Amino acid sequence: MNAELTRTRGLVENLMTLARADGRGASGGRSEVDLDDLVDHEVRRLHLTSDRAVAVEMEPVRVRVDAQQVAQPLRNVVDDAEHHARSTVRLVRWRTDEEAVLWVDLACAAGWAGRRASAERGGAVDSPWAWLDDRPLPDRGGLVATDAVSTNMRAWDGRVPEHLTAYRARALADDPTAIGVQVEADLLAPHLPGGTVAGLDVVHLQCHIGTDTISLARRGARVVGTDLSRAAIDAARELAARAGATGASFVQCSNEEAPEVLGRQFDVVLTSVGVLAWLGDLRSWARAVARLLRPGGVFLVYDGHPMMSALQHDREDGSLVLKEPYFSTAEPARFEDGLSYASGAAQEHRVTYQWQHDLAEIVTAVLSADLHIEALGEHRSMPWSALPGMVATEHGFELPPGSAECPLMFSLVARR
Repeated sequence: MNAELTRTRGLVENLMTLARADGRGASGGRSEVDLDDLVDHEVRRLHLTSDRAVAVEMEPVRVRVDAQQVAQPLRNVVDDAEHHARSTVRLVRWRTDEEAVLWVDLACAAGWAGRRASAERGGAVDSPWAWLDDRPLPDRGGLVATDAVSTNMRAWDGRVPEHLTAYRARALADDPTAIGVQVEADLLAPHLPGGTVAGLDVVHLQCHIGTDTISLARRGARVVGTDLSRAAIDAARELAARAGATGASFVQCSNEEAPEVLGRQFDVVLTSVGVLAWLGDLRSWARAVARLLRPGGVFLVYDGHPMMSALQHDREDGSLVLKEPYFSTAEPARFEDGLSYASGAAQEHRVTYQWQHDLAEIVTAVLSADLHIEALGEHRSMPWSALPGMVATEHGFELPPGSAECPLMFSLVARR
């Protein structure tokens, strides 16, 4: 308790220092400062000192402030977020005609709304940060709802032990001939030198427990798997060690923070099978992909087709009927069945949130990141049985012969 009081007292004292400086209107130490630089410094510090994930939404902005006077209160607010956050500290910065705004999100900690700091931007932009408070984050459309993200995180953390069993992950690790991601390898082949990932640097986004990442390493890639779930990353590291997959390593981070956390670029960025539904903002996702790619690098996303996602999944008569929205939704859908898709087992964390993204939104997000699309595919087979009556084939699960046809998966290959 004493430590908590000391930390809180320090935070308040620094905020009071900031307020007094603003009240005096002092300008002796003010200069044009990139707010990005101040925030990025704190992000790098958190990566080195904390096991929390750090997510950043960026809009470049310059303000006229005393940098030293602002840096310590900023650090204290970020430390406050890190102290209370269950998993992720999210920093958001944007600008309006009147002000630059920094939001330090505490939504992953129960009962905290966030911290917001603004600096007036009008004219010469000559005011220091005016205030910090607990106002709700304004609706900016493109920002992911962090309560949904943290809820999903708890669900994914809780599913790890069951998925290790359902996917027979330890058996895969023990068998050096068990090599997956065949479809992804075939989709990438026409776009890679030599038609293979062997010898290339690959980053596998949303890798979960790392079984596909290990398969990529067994195909000869130097591969880094990333995932937001600490439990999943811990499991992936244990599997890789068990498999002797020295070409695979794993890092806990979100897609958006991966460029900063990994600090380098790759020949291939890959994400596949059950990934996009967990993302609220595809434009920030695509920008992160572009930043991860070397010039000439290749990106592949292979995932459930949005038309398949819109179907009524419990019909037993073989009819394909639209039940859910096909077009993208700003708000995620809430699911409370609490059953694992891998085994049907009941889960402790019953609630999850998922976003629908139509094909146009996916393509547009990739194009908006200045990536050049080289292939777009729609596929009749998929890796799991999503609908009643599906038939297992050598290519995966397909709709039964004679039934209506619908794309089940899609793939997109783009190049930087």
